Amino acid sequence: MRFFASLAVAFLIVSGCSAQDGDTGVSYAALCAGTPPVNADGTSTMASCPWVQQADNITKYGVAQGNRALYDGAGNAVGQVASTCDVWSVVTDPNGVTVIVQQETGKVISHGSVHPGQPISTLPATLPLPLH
Repeated sequence: MRFFASLAVAFLIVSGCSAQDGDTGVSYAALCAGTPPVNADGTSTMASCPWVQQADNITKYGVAQGNRALYDGAGNAVGQVASTCDVWSVVTDPNGVTVIVQQETGKVISHGSVHPGQPISTLPATLPLPLH
């Protein structure tokens, strides 16, 4: 846990963010990519799993999408979009597995790919573009 907190602090120092940079002390793009917000006192608390941190950030700081359908570049329905945040989306695949999708690259990140024992989607690692 301390390792992740150290990484978050290092990121903030390198990026020049501070607690005065809006309500979170972190850029919108960084929040959407999984960086934990910075508290007013300069501290930051990260979820124990980076996938959970990013999914939570997308849901909290992004825009709800009402479970709209997501289609890949081949026209296949690949899931239901719950929330979007910058270029990231929280999506439920056709089998009910929640994944994070990077909209510009089509990259699919299952919880199980970063946290052993958690669900892994049957979607390909990269969806054909463009996603819509």
